[in-house]
Amino acid sequence: SILVVSLGRHAEAGRVAECKARIEQIQLLVESYASRVGDYPPSHLGPLGAKENNHVNEGIEALVVALKASDYAGRRPEGDWLGDTDGDKDDGLRLADGSHALLELVDPWDDPFVYIANGDYRNEFSYRFGSGSTAEDHTLRAAINPLTQAPQEFEGFQLLSAGPDGLPGTVDDIANYELPQQDS
Repeated sequence: SILVVSLGRHAEAGRVAECKARIEQIQLLVESYASRVGDYPPSHLGPLGAKENNHVNEGIEALVVALKASDYAGRRPEGDWLGDTDGDKDDGLRLADGSHALLELVDPWDDPFVYIANGDYRNEFSYRFGSGSTAEDHTLRAAINPLTQAPQEFEGFQLLSAGPDGLPGTVDDIANYELPQQDS
């Protein structure tokens, strides 16, 4: 039983490391997009032409739509990092691969990453974590720096994984900014 516990901890540490690597790669995609287009991808679907969506996971869906747009010539997200955790689509979208699904970039636990662009730091976003009967919607806002009281990554964007427990706002969250010490 000690071996099983040890292997489980080792596997979980590997998923945490993979999550951090995904965040770094997604950051590179977003920065490349901003250098080509002149601004970060929006965290709402409306500016990208999507009219049909359930407004759940909208920030990360908007990021994927921007990166998969037929008129965008930059790098696209890794296919095995994509998921459809809330099942919505928009038949009016023109994505490079011809799909209409509003996909999310997902973490190693198959929960959507939270993406909020700096222009939307005052807005609330609904995200769904978990699957099936354990799925739970959470309302999230941009993280605030406790020292300055300004949003984290003030001139950029925020990326967040709810971490191994699948609950945002707990001690195991992983982000592209410094997380305050939180209660689990």
